Amino acid sequence: MADIIAAGFPILADADHAVGDAFGVYNLLSDFTHTPAIFILDKNLNTIWSYIGKDVNDRPSAAVVLENLP
Repeated sequence: MADIIAAGFPILADADHAVGDAFGVYNLLSDFTHTPAIFILDKNLNTIWSYIGKDVNDRPSAAVVLENLP
């Protein structure tokens, strides 16, 4: 999918919610869907910053995400 939209980064589709389960964001709000969340990982796959929404519309601004990039 990243190739289709010319993104410079990988895009994840998590239909079986395996990643959402691993990061603890699937059904977090008791709605059987993924909670809005952003995880920035380093090269060793350690989480260096994360944001987990408090509701379905809670997302950080692009500026906040960019401020937290290494």
